[in-house]
Amino acid sequence: MNSTQIKEVKVCNSLRRNELEEDFNSRRKSPVTCIPRLPLLKTAAESYTGRMYKELEAEFKEQFSFSCNLLQTERSILTYMVTHMYSDYGAIVTFNKADVPITCACRKYESIGILCKHAFKVFNVNNVFNLPPKYILHRWTKYTKRGFYIEKQGSEMESLQTHAARISRKVTSVALKCSLSKELLDDLEKAIDKLDSEGDNSLSKMQEQSNEVPLVSTDYTTDTLKGTISFRVPEVVKGAKNKRGSISFGKDKGKKKKKKSDKKKALVLTLQCYTLQLMPMGNLGPWLLR
Repeated sequence: MNSTQIKEVKVCNSLRRNELEEDFNSRRKSPVTCIPRLPLLKTAAESYTGRMYKELEAEFKEQFSFSCNLLQTERSILTYMVTHMYSDYGAIVTFNKADVPITCACRKYESIGILCKHAFKVFNVNNVFNLPPKYILHRWTKYTKRGFYIEKQGSEMESLQTHAARISRKVTSVALKCSLSKELLDDLEKAIDKLDSEGDNSLSKMQEQSNEVPLVSTDYTTDTLKGTISFRVPEVVKGAKNKRGSISFGKDKGKKKKKKSDKKKALVLTLQCYTLQLMPMGNLGPWLLR
């Protein structure tokens, strides 16, 4: 590895380390809000990571330098023009009082994933002090790495295979999280072994009650790095032996292979010529008469 590659590896390791530390700090404590008793900021601080909460709080603070003017009212849908105090240009915000959906012309929520200062201003004018759950994207929350997120688990029931895959990803995430300490890894391994034994007992009881429940193999290799993964490899169907290797590359098809008898005749003629060269001239008579 050259010096540039070594620097790249160091930078990547530093970024991963900083990310792990930031995730740990976000889960350990919530940031201090600028308005302590406001439910909107409290919900955001409990849900978002520290960095994303700072972004949202900055947008929330900027709303106080904006003015809000009502342009149109159509049943429960209100249209506002939100402008800065030192500018005549602003953003048009549409707000529905019925189910609290809000859209802004700046498209900050659609592009980044957090509400903008214009939306917060309209919320403040309409006395909306709670952050709607629909505007909390799961990818910016503290626990986004725990596994797959299912928004409508009640209506869209997941299969057992999907449920098992989600739990497997969650366990892998916990193992990587505990990789910083040997004690945490030992405790995690003990807990997994305990759950494994309890699962075997439950499966055996289910097998006794009903023969329809299939037995699950619990064989595993202790060496996870060198252990083999039990995925079936599809069988390879081989062709006939006489057809394999019959393709010729750059060979003339018209040429025939020499027979062994031809090789023997050529060898005999070569030996005879060599013998004639070694014999004296007087003894060549019998050979020439043959």
